[in-house]
Amino acid sequence: MFSSTRPPLYSPKRRIAIRSAIVLVLVAPLLVAAAWMWSMWDPSHYLDEVKIAVVNEDAGVVQDGAKVNFGSDIEQGLLDTSYLNVDAISVEEADKGMKDGEYIATISIPRDFSRNVATVIDQKPRQAEVIISYNDHYGTNTPLLTSGLIPGIQAGIQSGITEGYSSEILKGMNQLGAGLKEAADGAVQLDDGAGLLKDGTEQGIDGARQLKDGTSQVRDGAGQLDDGVAQLLDGTHQLGDGAAQIDAGVGQLTDRLIPLARQAGAAADQIRPVVAALRQLQLHQEADRLQNIVDSLGNQSPQGVANQLQMLKDGTAQMSYQLNNPGAEYLGGMLQLKDGSAQLAQGTVELDDGMGLMLDGTFQLDDGVRQLKDGTSQLRTGLVDGAQQAPKISDVGASSHQMAIPVVYSQDYQHPVQTLADINDPTSKQLSGGVTFILILVFGFLFMVLLSMLLPQTLGRARRERAAAKVLGGFAMVSVLNTALLGLLVWVGAQLGFSVAHRAAFALGLMIVASNATAFFQMLRITFGRLIGGTLALGFFAYGVFCFGGVWPIQLTPKPLRLLHDLHPMTYAREIFIAGVEGDIDATYYGAAAILVLLTVGCLVVSVLLLRRRDRAIAAMNPTQEGDLLNA
Repeated sequence: MFSSTRPPLYSPKRRIAIRSAIVLVLVAPLLVAAAWMWSMWDPSHYLDEVKIAVVNEDAGVVQDGAKVNFGSDIEQGLLDTSYLNVDAISVEEADKGMKDGEYIATISIPRDFSRNVATVIDQKPRQAEVIISYNDHYGTNTPLLTSGLIPGIQAGIQSGITEGYSSEILKGMNQLGAGLKEAADGAVQLDDGAGLLKDGTEQGIDGARQLKDGTSQVRDGAGQLDDGVAQLLDGTHQLGDGAAQIDAGVGQLTDRLIPLARQAGAAADQIRPVVAALRQLQLHQEADRLQNIVDSLGNQSPQGVANQLQMLKDGTAQMSYQLNNPGAEYLGGMLQLKDGSAQLAQGTVELDDGMGLMLDGTFQLDDGVRQLKDGTSQLRTGLVDGAQQAPKISDVGASSHQMAIPVVYSQDYQHPVQTLADINDPTSKQLSGGVTFILILVFGFLFMVLLSMLLPQTLGRARRERAAAKVLGGFAMVSVLNTALLGLLVWVGAQLGFSVAHRAAFALGLMIVASNATAFFQMLRITFGRLIGGTLALGFFAYGVFCFGGVWPIQLTPKPLRLLHDLHPMTYAREIFIAGVEGDIDATYYGAAAILVLLTVGCLVVSVLLLRRRDRAIAAMNPTQEGDLLNA
């Protein structure tokens, strides 16, 4: 089948050439990439390509009648930062983006963010919290590699919060200043009112002086009243003289008439029986006339002439007494009252004038006092309002701590590889169920490479056996072992808390991944031999660790390695793993499974064709060449 002049299929020169090509094409670039990734690679060059989601759920807070939202300020500040690739989206969009790997991290601002910021001077201040979320399924080194972003994010948030705190304090100082200004204005008015009060008191002194003048006039009136009393006394003496003369004349007349009247009265009393006789004779009219005459003359009747004359004498005597006697009450008192009241009226008018002036001064004094009261009220209100508006820090220590550390940054890991046993000790990390991701996709592939190097790539060495049977036999044996190996790693993860949402899809995915790795590594060994094929398998695995996006986020890897991302089977193995764990069995899962199945079938076909060609070549060689080929 082969001519004797052609070199063997794997001659020493060809093997050296193949090995040299492998070193130049695979090993050297791999070593350069590894050295670059661990010594020279700076992921900050690619931070502007990293998409970060910002979810602002801050409800804001009402301060001084206006609504403020510190979360919106922080969101806008992050959006305006030129070196950050930030999208402001909803919670649902962020969750989906984190699951799909569109966003490498999510910054969440909770609903009570502004309310907690505003408590800096409250009795119990509460620190605001910002949550930064990662998903270890899209790069277990994401927090380390994105650490260059965190200081910028924290600086932007710190600036916004510090500005908010400063605004709160300055507002309080402004309000305190406004209250003090009102107090100063009140003090000015208080001083003006005091001046008016002084003017009013001066006018009050003038009124009192005028009142004193009025009392002097009252004194003068009293003197005039005394002069009038003296004149009244003189007039009374003159009138008394006349009354005495009348009394003397009346006395002389009555002394003569009264005895005659009494004699006539006695005679009239003797006529009374005649009146009774006339009444018996039914002469009533004549009896009544005679009765009237008897009554007017009778001494027993008050209407008798004698009694009337006596009363006239007594009356003239009393009149003479009242007009002549200085101790008489009627005429002396009336005349004194008349003259004194006239003088008193005059003095009262002058006194009223003085009192009117005093009243005017009193009104002015009242106005001044009222202004003084208004000023003191304004002063009190201003001072009270200023004291209420001024910042009052109840817990200085807690408020100082909050101003020094205004925001607490908490990290939320989805499917974390490690968790903190003690939240206050960053070194107390322990493995968690998320480590299964690394166990399967890193150590699982590494163990499958080692198994492929240790186990035979085919079963059966007889020439008569078909190449397909040899390849499929070796594939079946190693594939079962690889599947069992991955199952064992899943069990180890389960002991740490690992769980999956869709077990059937996850189990099927593990079998597909194990079968693909088995077929691919088998193809490399059949194609290049045990040593070179094993080396290529290790190199291909190392490239996969760099580019499949599970350890280093694909957005932060060097661009040459990104070209291998969609070409490496580990990328699709990661997609199958994530879909099974999350329970999202969608087009991504089916697409990745289909690609791995096609690659598996392709690798098996290549392995069968190469083994068949080799078997045919061996059949045409002599025993020496056959040994060399079998040992290749």
